Amino acid sequence: MTDQIRPLLDDPVPWPGGARCAVSISFDMDSDACLHPMYPNRAHLSGLISWLRYDEIAVPRIVRLFEDYEIKQTFLVVLC
Repeated sequence: MTDQIRPLLDDPVPWPGGARCAVSISFDMDSDACLHPMYPNRAHLSGLISWLRYDEIAVPRIVRLFEDYEIKQTFLVVLC
């Protein structure tokens, strides 16, 4: 395995704009979903944690923050 990786380290593929790395930032907007199977009798209370307003509050704040720092962004929100 090391023999396969070494050539990439010695002669890396150039990235656009001379970048040296890429960063991925993710947000888990349904993190309270794990509470449902664990605590079925209290799962209905999980909405109190976030008020279930990710789309109204959290996403616009994240978008503004990323725009302030000129960070390109893509969102995928899966609705069940």
